[in-house]
Amino acid sequence: MRGSSDRINNTNTIKSKKIEMVGNYKILNTIGRGQFGKVKAGYHELTKERVALKFIVKANLESETLKLVTREIMIMKLLNHPHCIKLFEIMETDDFLIMVMEHATGGELVDLIIAHGRLQEQVARRFFRQLVSAIDYCHSMHVVPISRYKTREYSLR
Repeated sequence: MRGSSDRINNTNTIKSKKIEMVGNYKILNTIGRGQFGKVKAGYHELTKERVALKFIVKANLESETLKLVTREIMIMKLLNHPHCIKLFEIMETDDFLIMVMEHATGGELVDLIIAHGRLQEQVARRFFRQLVSAIDYCHSMHVVPISRYKTREYSLR
């Protein structure tokens, strides 16, 4: 995973590290925070394609966390569906594991609902179809959610 993408210049902050560029990607503002790090907007210097860069702090990766991150990467590499975020590239620096992903320009659905309130039925129906299509695709690829908690087994009699 190492190589020419290790190039880092200083300007934006990510956990006290200042970063302006990673590989061929110009880093912009923070667009989200996750369990493992920050997500920043950016774009490819040559193509100008907008991307989301997920910075995972390597120092925070314990063995259980590393398993979850590895699972996320494996699943994202596997999926190719119009309603699933695409993983373009993975880069590694001394401090970060960086996932370069498709940028969802509209943001998260929950933020849209919070900002605008209840969706009109026609709009909600469109989002619901997209969501069901993506879930159906994930299930067809044998990607299912895992639970950290044991569930009770039930049988039909």
